[in-house]
Amino acid sequence: KYDGAYVIDLDTDIVDLIIGDEYQLEPRLLRGQDAVDNANFKYTSFDESIASVENGKIKALAIGQASIQIDSIEYPNVSKVVTVNVNNGQAVLNWLFARSTTVYLSFESDDYFTILC
Repeated sequence: KYDGAYVIDLDTDIVDLIIGDEYQLEPRLLRGQDAVDNANFKYTSFDESIASVENGKIKALAIGQASIQIDSIEYPNVSKVVTVNVNNGQAVLNWLFARSTTVYLSFESDDYFTILC
């Protein structure tokens, strides 16, 4: 939605996550090209069984797609919707192996690793 010269700016409109991942949204309220200081936002997930959101932090809960709406508190007619795609990681592996890509695993902790191609 658009309210005069005010818009919500984000670095992405689509967030791809694996179940259990978290992602912090960092919206900015802009008037023209200028950021509005001390802007406040309200976040709403339209499918909390897929992805929840609290204070802008998205948590991926189950495979599927959810929409997260960000509303400006100061300007209620200004909002933005982010699409969240959640999978179990299998799609990424299928894509890599279908292309016979060399995969290197870099273990970062007990629970996580990075895939380098």
